[in-house]
Amino acid sequence: MAQEQGRPLPAHPPSHRSLIHLDAMAARRGALVPVCLAALCLCVLLHQLLPQGQAFVPPQRLRNEAAAGMAAALLAAAAAGPLPAEAVTAKFSFFGFGDGYSDPYQANDADAISPYSQFSNPKDSIYKKGTDDIVARKKKQLDDSFKRIDRIPGLLRAKAGEEVKSILTLQLYTMRANMEYLSGEVDSAEFGKARDFFQEVADVGVGNRQKNWDFAQESYDKAIQALGEWKTMVRY
Repeated sequence: MAQEQGRPLPAHPPSHRSLIHLDAMAARRGALVPVCLAALCLCVLLHQLLPQGQAFVPPQRLRNEAAAGMAAALLAAAAAGPLPAEAVTAKFSFFGFGDGYSDPYQANDADAISPYSQFSNPKDSIYKKGTDDIVARKKKQLDDSFKRIDRIPGLLRAKAGEEVKSILTLQLYTMRANMEYLSGEVDSAEFGKARDFFQEVADVGVGNRQKNWDFAQESYDKAIQALGEWKTMVRY
């Protein structure tokens, strides 16, 4: 719709910088109010100290009183401290580097393994990996998982695809976590062999989904071979 002739254009909303400037000006004006009141009180006090019978104040005395009031105002302003607009603002670091005291990275420990990690340094951790009770619990869970996947060949022969899918879905996540725990470091040979096993298990799922039963059985046989090699490597 065309702008009506003669009607003034709407004013643009003030920018963020303009609002900050207005807030600073308002803060300065607010700080001057007690200063002016102090100067006024000083002038009244000086007036009360004058002799009561004196009706005329010489100009020199007026100038002295004005100078004294100005000095008092300056002293009061100096004692008022910095204005809010000049106060210390938040200080941030960049990506965890720096001495910013308002940065969330400062909540981390000084000896953390990474400036982005919320966890403490593991060297003093109460939890120790590889203790006997934890290893025994992991192996018990794996034994249960291995018994379940032993049913897969019979299910493939019966072409029971949904049951095969159910076993793989329910066991794969827990079985992977336990085997990787017992394998040690990520770059170790044991860890690599565990990955080979899970790749073959994934191929079993692919063959089952495509109803390619021969491919699924072949992948299962390779998975069992890789599992046996892994057990030997980790002394299962």
